[in-house]
Amino acid sequence: MTAMVGDQVPPLRILLLGGFRAVRGGSLVQPQWRRPSAQNLVKLLALAPGHRMHRDQAMELLRPGASPHSSRNSLWVALHTARHALQPELRPREASAYLLLDGQLLALAPELVTVDVDEVEAAANAVLAEPTASVGRAERLASVLEQLEPELLPEDSYADWTMMRRAELTRLHTNAVHELALTWLATDQARQAARLLERHLVGNPADEQGHELLLRSHLALGRPEQAVRQYEVARLALHGELGVGPGAVLEQLHRAAVEECAGSAARPAGGSPHPALPAAIRAAERTPIFGRKEALRLITAADPGLPPLTLVAGEAGVGKTRLAAAAARAAHGRGAMVLWAAGHEAEGQTPYGLWADAFDAWFAARSSAEQAAAASGHDALATLVPALGPAPMRGVGPEEERARLFQAVSGLLKDLATASPAGILVVLDDVHAADLGSLQMLYHVVRRAGDQPWRFIATFREEELIADPGRRRILNAAIRQNLARRVDLMRLSEQDCDRLVRALCAERVDSDSLTSQVFRLSAGNPLFATELAGLVNSGLPLPSAAGLDSAGVPDSVRGAVEARLDLLGVDERAIIDVLAAAGGDVHLGEASQVARAGLHPPIDPPRFAAALNRLLTTGLVEEREVVSAGRTVTGYGFRHPVVRLACYAGLNGARRRVLHAAHADAVLGHRPDAVDTVAFHLALADDPRAVTWLRRAAEKAAALYANDSADRYYTELIGRLDATDEQAAVADARHDHALILRRLARYDQAEQALRSALEHRLRAGTADAAARSLAALAELVCQSGHPKDARTLLNGTTLPSGPLSAAAQVALHLASSVVDFPLGRYEQMLASAIKAESAAHAASGEGDGVPLLLGRALGNRSLALAMLDRTSEAHQVGHQALEHAERVADVGLLTTVLSMLSEFALRAGRYDEARVYRRRSLGLAERGATRRTSHSSEETSPASTWSPAILRRPTKAPSPLSRWCAPSATRGPWRTAWSTSPGSPSSAGTWMRQSRRCGRARALPRAAATSRRSNRSAASDASSTRHGRPTASTSGPGNRSVNRSVSAPPYGPGRITDATARSAMDVPGPPADHPPPVMVVDAGSEPWERVEPLLARRVEELPTGAVLELLSTEPAVRAAVHLWCAERGHALGAVVSDAAASVFCIQKNHLTSELT
Repeated sequence: MTAMVGDQVPPLRILLLGGFRAVRGGSLVQPQWRRPSAQNLVKLLALAPGHRMHRDQAMELLRPGASPHSSRNSLWVALHTARHALQPELRPREASAYLLLDGQLLALAPELVTVDVDEVEAAANAVLAEPTASVGRAERLASVLEQLEPELLPEDSYADWTMMRRAELTRLHTNAVHELALTWLATDQARQAARLLERHLVGNPADEQGHELLLRSHLALGRPEQAVRQYEVARLALHGELGVGPGAVLEQLHRAAVEECAGSAARPAGGSPHPALPAAIRAAERTPIFGRKEALRLITAADPGLPPLTLVAGEAGVGKTRLAAAAARAAHGRGAMVLWAAGHEAEGQTPYGLWADAFDAWFAARSSAEQAAAASGHDALATLVPALGPAPMRGVGPEEERARLFQAVSGLLKDLATASPAGILVVLDDVHAADLGSLQMLYHVVRRAGDQPWRFIATFREEELIADPGRRRILNAAIRQNLARRVDLMRLSEQDCDRLVRALCAERVDSDSLTSQVFRLSAGNPLFATELAGLVNSGLPLPSAAGLDSAGVPDSVRGAVEARLDLLGVDERAIIDVLAAAGGDVHLGEASQVARAGLHPPIDPPRFAAALNRLLTTGLVEEREVVSAGRTVTGYGFRHPVVRLACYAGLNGARRRVLHAAHADAVLGHRPDAVDTVAFHLALADDPRAVTWLRRAAEKAAALYANDSADRYYTELIGRLDATDEQAAVADARHDHALILRRLARYDQAEQALRSALEHRLRAGTADAAARSLAALAELVCQSGHPKDARTLLNGTTLPSGPLSAAAQVALHLASSVVDFPLGRYEQMLASAIKAESAAHAASGEGDGVPLLLGRALGNRSLALAMLDRTSEAHQVGHQALEHAERVADVGLLTTVLSMLSEFALRAGRYDEARVYRRRSLGLAERGATRRTSHSSEETSPASTWSPAILRRPTKAPSPLSRWCAPSATRGPWRTAWSTSPGSPSSAGTWMRQSRRCGRARALPRAAATSRRSNRSAASDASSTRHGRPTASTSGPGNRSVNRSVSAPPYGPGRITDATARSAMDVPGPPADHPPPVMVVDAGSEPWERVEPLLARRVEELPTGAVLELLSTEPAVRAAVHLWCAERGHALGAVVSDAAASVFCIQKNHLTSELT
């Protein structure tokens, strides 16, 4: 059939480079391709020779493996769709002007349709056929290269029918690069040729002629050392990809380069020009390093009094390698010789592997004569560096051979230092992945450094050394002996993360919300932030959630994944579904069981293993180690999370439910204790068992104080129970959920949940359960600052008729005593505490929580007696409370009772006894912030809200001990001051909200405890402390005046100034001649709650008298450090502060605490 050509039909241009487009009459055609096969048909014809193809061939390519009838129908549908997409005005049964059918042949109309690939290939062949000396040939070659740069149909990268044309374009591109490089070399433009070839070889590492031309470029530029290094790159690439060695031309160029650098390269015992950087850090960074200015200054300091080794610690991706590389470049800029090596977990632990890599890279650039000289002077090095030849045979034992090797390494470093007057810097990256011998050798050379100009930097991940006492012992020994100092890198602040993202994708960042989202997802980890910025640069939306939420997967990614899945067999595709529904990496045994029970038809283990083996070759999934039941086993997972999400999105609802139910059964069979995983799968399977397992998961999370997880589990559980008639179970879940909400400082929601639980239980007539909900609700309302409302609630609620258990009576009486305390009703508080104590004795056989209730009752009774000036009785009852608290080992109750006993002893003038109680209280308060032993300790009691200042009289002059006790009393997890100052800003609450905006708020127990504090009272206390006066007295219902002089907690914005803290605690400056720091903690903008435990661990590792340097940009940390040092007896001085940051020098145990 002949095309109908007329003036009304414009020409059509098909573009395939950079993606499929069609231009009709000069305008871009954007047809709505209703079927992908129609677009693929146009692509096939555009790539076919002469743009013609037999229809049988097209049917096979469009529908491989389909029946002839089905393929024929699909072809006609695709042809019809493509005709109307390219020519919308085409009338029914009218022939297309662009797509022709000539018998059995399909074709594009040659007089109307052109293809960009044809034109580019013709232009490339024409310019390549020109004589080398043609005028303007270099410009034409550069133009052709620019046209060949876009990828052919990137959306069909894995389609077999594009491979032939793709290979031809690659061949033309490579030839054009070679010709242009030759032209530039012939016209003395070697620098341009080198840059062109370096870019080309990144994507074509096995191009031997390209390597030859690059070696010629380096030699022409007078860079024989780089030519030698490039030869090594070529040799490894050719061997790795093709299994062959370098050709004769490349070997000849290598020999010429070695001969040229023989007279100028650095010799072990002579002067030399400045050596090149190691290849691993030679390339410049794309972006500057953000947030590490002070840390970089510390590790690049050239002070001879500093230890020779700097240890850089931090989590994976925090930027340790980049920081070490920046320090290496800075040292190289000062003329130092730099050696570099890195540990690799995937390679195992090669003996002395770090040092072998470092020296091997250095010797690779040396001539054979220099290698022979080094080997003859230190022949034991041949054991470490195979390039030096075979190691000499010795009849000595392993210990003596090891000593010879250590001496040879030290001797070589001395020789290198002689050749490099500016010194040597050895960087060992990721030493946690290295063998123990490498660290032992590091310790040896550091110990032997003395006055030698040797400096060492070693990076490691702290978490990787926890289970490795050998490596940890070596590093700690170096610090203790002042041979090393430590720099801890923490995550980036939100400001630095914002700067990093804007530098990586400036053109795509149009609002602060995008950078804030990257910060929230990455938590300030530079590596994660960089990867997320890559998604932004690629035009991909950032993921909205983890797990199986596939809403953020773009359609283009789903299409590419589906195209690859279409090439898989039936079994392989079924296994993909199994792995996608797992939600992460999956145990081999569990996956095999799901394949048997959750697929139809089932896949037995032999077929499963065979299909999985084939699937591994596709690159979609990979084999990994997973932990199951406490042991490491073989598991499998997707290489990229986005692929897993895309595969999961392709599952219909019914298949998802079946697979999740099968996964739950498999986990129950292999890991019955994995309640979270079982609950996850049963909930997605909408299985009736989900209710039971969601409750177990919630209870487990609550016991571990994983409050956010417990909140999510209880929310899902209550949603499911609300749809049933199980009102009692709903009430129980709401009651337990309220305790979690209170831990999270979501008091309004907790109160609402408790009120709902109370209403359910009152309607159900369950007296015991209703009493417990009523008691918990009253305490929560009182804790929220409304004790009168709590009292009204207790008095006005009628419980269902029937006897109450003793434990329920204890809860009600305790709640009554709690409510009476802020109302000043101390007589009633005492009576309620006595009733609670009696009921607790009667409930002794009802459960494990009764001793704790008895301890709380005694504590409340003791406090009430103290408030009634019956101090002797209070002291006696307090000792009884202490006995019960010690028996149940509840940290919160112990802390409270010890604090009260300390104050009782202080008022009685027994300062030694007060000191003992106070020390125990402080130690337990710090541990209690991260560990609780009882779920019941979440309940409020007056004893848990008291402050020692409550018992003091305004007329009594404070003693040195009382001045120390007041600020200390707020350190535990039970502090709350009952101030009624209106209009005061929040303290802990505001601090938590600001921390969340900065991305630093975590579910830390201490932070959660702080947020329980009344905002108004905290601000009032802080104000009184800053102004050096007590707050105004507050009169309670009993007309009893109470002094509220309580110091602010040692953290939070606006809490206490540096000057106030120093004067209040009498902290002197450090000695003027304190030694230089041996350890550095770079805290960034981390809050004090995260800095304090890390700082305590690091100081504990230091020897007495050693100095640690703390860097922080957080104002709260600046204030808290002074109090922290005063309490522990450490010297603090050399505080350098500006508007942005502070640097503190802390000398361990230089001072003696006031109470010691």
